[in-house]
Amino acid sequence: MARWPRVELGESDTEIRITAELAGLDEKDAEIMVEEGVLTLRGAQRAEIYDKDRGYAGRREVAGLV
Repeated sequence: MARWPRVELGESDTEIRITAELAGLDEKDAEIMVEEGVLTLRGAQRAEIYDKDRGYAGRREVAGLV
């Protein structure tokens, strides 16, 4: 099941403020775009995995688009 981030929008005479909860995502891994009046949030969550006992190392990446 897809998980959508919680997004709050606020507006004043001079700005539109968007706040999104992007759990587990670093700010550098998130991208915000507005094209032709459409707001898009895009991000990727990355994790390094290393199990010393099993001699296993790996990388996991989960990407999403809202």
